[in-house]
Amino acid sequence: TLAAAASTDYATAILSCRKMQAQSELTPEQRTVINDTMTAMNNQMNAAAQKGDPKALKAVEEVRKRWRSPN
Repeated sequence: TLAAAASTDYATAILSCRKMQAQSELTPEQRTVINDTMTAMNNQMNAAAQKGDPKALKAVEEVRKRWRSPN
């Protein structure tokens, strides 16, 4: 997830966070970090998409398509 975030692989980072959220054994601190990371990546993706970044636009569509089933 961190590698995906660092490389602006928005969809992978967001969907990986989504998948991790489903893990019941996470501590409250881990949940906070996952949520904060997902929010930050989502904000970056949307900002890039608004500027017309083709990679971000593609990521928006992928996240929308895979949100309910991120596997």
